[in-house]
Amino acid sequence: MGFPSSLSSLKRLPCLDGWRCLSILLVLISHSKLTPGYPKSATKWVRWIPDGGFGVEFFFVISGFLITFLLIKEFKNNGTISLKGFYKRRAFRIVPAYAVFLFVILCFQLFLHFNMSWVGWASLLTYTTNYTYGIIPNIVGHIWSLSVEEQFYLVWPIIFLLIIRSKTPKASIWLLLAPVILAPIFRTIGYAIHYKFPFNTYSFLLRCDSLAVGCLLAISLYYWGAIIEEYVFKKFNYLLIAALILIAIPLVTTRLFILGFLTVPFSTLSGSLGIALLILLSLLRPDYLMFRWCHWKPVTFIGVMSYSLYLWQQIFCTGSSALNIENPSFCFIFPYWLVPVFVVAFISYELIEKPFLRLKSRLA
Repeated sequence: MGFPSSLSSLKRLPCLDGWRCLSILLVLISHSKLTPGYPKSATKWVRWIPDGGFGVEFFFVISGFLITFLLIKEFKNNGTISLKGFYKRRAFRIVPAYAVFLFVILCFQLFLHFNMSWVGWASLLTYTTNYTYGIIPNIVGHIWSLSVEEQFYLVWPIIFLLIIRSKTPKASIWLLLAPVILAPIFRTIGYAIHYKFPFNTYSFLLRCDSLAVGCLLAISLYYWGAIIEEYVFKKFNYLLIAALILIAIPLVTTRLFILGFLTVPFSTLSGSLGIALLILLSLLRPDYLMFRWCHWKPVTFIGVMSYSLYLWQQIFCTGSSALNIENPSFCFIFPYWLVPVFVVAFISYELIEKPFLRLKSRLA
């Protein structure tokens, strides 16, 4: 029992920044369609690329895996899990840049032609925008995914600690199978009732299986690490093909608008399982030819900045309409909108995220 030796001794897990880079680039490509000047002719080609929703699924699986991986390591090293320490670290990671983002949005409301209701502000401050999506302006609509993650951070460490203390830690596997089974059912119900509360399109109930799959990956690696590692080395190519098939099937069927009775409940789960397999393979075989790009410096740099990129990009891809700008500057026009996105994200990462990440490391 224990993580594979190739992972347990590492300070930073291989390839995850590469996958974060891929995820945020998929979001940026998808959101380019919202900007003035986007060539409509490109849609017929871009539609066959996994979209921003898939990029968010990737983030969810990574989050579920990484948080559970770190919780297990903490319990193994210390004999317990400090919930206070966990929430402090999460706060230092998420809140500073988010607070500055909210301050900028407030300035838009105070000084520009922008308005948001008290419901919108309440949901932004309580990380519940996944239940107010469609009511709030598009410029803050992307915070739904951050809300889902924050709800996960609030619930999962407490449940995991209680399970570990009960001396039946493997019960966490059965518990995590519940969202994997229930989320497809909830998506079917949401579709049937036109995604009304609490089965909104971005409800935690409809998205929790992606996070659960990531958690299951970490727990499985801990309990059966040696067996999984041996199997991966023997059947690597077959597992890689399986991962790509799991990702490709929902992509093709949703683009062709076929098999809706299967894609509505299971497309997210299928994609998440494929993502988890890719993460597993890249963790255990980071030197494999297909994963070497994950280690390129420009790729890892974008991956490290992915949170800031995700946080600020919506201002530039929807800002001209949200702020009632009739003749938008290049900052809001395709493809030039990507320049200020990366500039602002870099400033945000260097001046806001980095100092608090260093403080988080000292606390850890």
